[in-house]
Amino acid sequence: MNIVAGNLYFTTGSGTVGVYGYSGLPTAVTANSLILQTAGTGTGTASPYDFAFNAGMTLAYVADDRTTVNGGGIQRYDWNGTAWALTYTLNTGGTGGARGLAVDFSG
Repeated sequence: MNIVAGNLYFTTGSGTVGVYGYSGLPTAVTANSLILQTAGTGTGTASPYDFAFNAGMTLAYVADDRTTVNGGGIQRYDWNGTAWALTYTLNTGGTGGARGLAVDFSG
């Protein structure tokens, strides 16, 4: 889970796989909304773990722990004005994907 620009976001690898978000910070149990669907990137079921959005919500990185041959690694998504588009995946250098990441958006 992360809080970005005053909103709560989290990932799930079951059901409809992807990054979900709440508008604001929830004070009670409410329905959540899908922000970034990662299913269908690469082969096999996506398995998102950690993620980071830039302050403008136009760039996202998602750690996917699938094997690299199946699309796992650090995925970069760009907001094109209507949808998130996978622009590339950083390979971990091994056969496994990634479960965590740290991003510096300052540069």
